[in-house]
Amino acid sequence: MFGFGASCAVGAPDLKSIHKILFLGDSITHSVPGPQIGWTGDWGMAASAAEKDYCHLFLAQLATARIAQVQNAGNPVPPPFPAPEAWIFNEGGGKVTDKLQFTGTISAFKADLALIQLGENDKKDITVEGFQKPYEALLAAIRAGNPRAVILCSGVWGIWPGGDQTKNNLIRAACKKYEAVFADLGSAYADPGNHALSENRFTNAAVNWHPGDGGMGAYAEAFWKAFTISYAPVVPRPPGKPVEVDELWGNPTGLKWNPVPTIVQDEGHNVAKITSPGLEGAGSSAPLSATQFGGREVTIRTRVRADSVSAKPKAWNGVKLTLRIRNSAGDTDYPQYNLPVGTYPWTDVNWTVRVPDNAADMGIGIGLEDVSGTVWYDAIHISAPN
Repeated sequence: MFGFGASCAVGAPDLKSIHKILFLGDSITHSVPGPQIGWTGDWGMAASAAEKDYCHLFLAQLATARIAQVQNAGNPVPPPFPAPEAWIFNEGGGKVTDKLQFTGTISAFKADLALIQLGENDKKDITVEGFQKPYEALLAAIRAGNPRAVILCSGVWGIWPGGDQTKNNLIRAACKKYEAVFADLGSAYADPGNHALSENRFTNAAVNWHPGDGGMGAYAEAFWKAFTISYAPVVPRPPGKPVEVDELWGNPTGLKWNPVPTIVQDEGHNVAKITSPGLEGAGSSAPLSATQFGGREVTIRTRVRADSVSAKPKAWNGVKLTLRIRNSAGDTDYPQYNLPVGTYPWTDVNWTVRVPDNAADMGIGIGLEDVSGTVWYDAIHISAPN
C-alpha cells in the first residue's frame, strides 16, 4: 500500500524550489478514454480515479513533504505557496522513439524534476543504438532545459525480478550517463495484488495488464524512494584490497553451494555437472560478500559446456550464470550472462558486472531454468581489483 512519512531526508533541497515537474510516459502515465476496451478514465490506466494514479500520488506526497519541511524549519503554520506546475505528457505514442519529436518542447519546459516511465511498448531493436540512445536523447533534452534538474527513471512494468533485464539495464546505463536515478519496479510487478487484473474492475486483457491502484502506489513509492536517493549524500566505499574467489570444485568446495552440484572429472580435473531430465530445471546458488564486492567492477571467468539443452520458453531461461544483488533499499537485481542452449563444447565466459555501492547482500547462481538437458561448469574465478 502507498504511504510515506511526512518528513524529508536530511540534506534535502528546498522543496518549494521545485516549480516545474515533468511526467513523461505511456498509458501508465496517462491514457485518454477508450470505451472500446472498457477504459473510461482520463488518467493513468488502470487506476480507479485520477488521484489514484502514480502521478497524482507523487504530487500529493510532494505537497505533504513541502509542508513538513517548512514546519521542521520552525514554522508551525506554513505560509501559502503555489503548487508546482505539473506536465503529464504521453503525446505521440507509447514507445521511446515516439517521444523524440518533442525534445524541443521538453527542453523548453525547463523542468526542475522529471519522472520518466517508458519502455513497455518498445518491442524491437532493444539495443544500445535502438533503445538506449533514443532514451538518452530524452534525458539530454531535459538536461538542456535545466542542467540541475532531478531526473528519475522507472524500470519497465512487466519484467519479473529474475526476467530478461535488457531494457532495464539499458535504462540504468542511460541514467548513469545523465546522472539520473533508476527506480526499480521488479518486486512491485512480482506482486499479483499490484496488477489491475486482481482488482476485478476491467475485462479487457490489455487494461488488466496495467498496474491497478496497488501498482500505481508502488510506482509512486519507487519514484519517491528514487527522489530521496537523488539528494541523499553518497558515501563511497573506501578502496579495498583486490579480491579473488576461486571455485575449483574440490572437496570441500570453495563456495557454500545449496545444493552442492555433482562434481565429476572432465579433461583431467574437477567440474560441476547439473542435469535436468524435465523442464522443471535444476540449479545451485552460493552467497558472495557484498562487503567485499560492493561498489566494484566484478569479473567472473569460467568455461561452460552443454548437451541437449532444450529451447528457452522465456529469453531469461536456459543455461544460467546469474548474480543476485539486493541493495540497502531492499530492491533486488538479477544480472545474468547470456549463454546458448543446445549442445556445444567448452565455451569461455569472461563477464564483468558493476556491483552498486549500496549492495547489501549478493550471491551467484548456476544451472538450468525451465529447460531440460545437462550443463557443466569449469572452475569459476571471481575477482575485483582495487
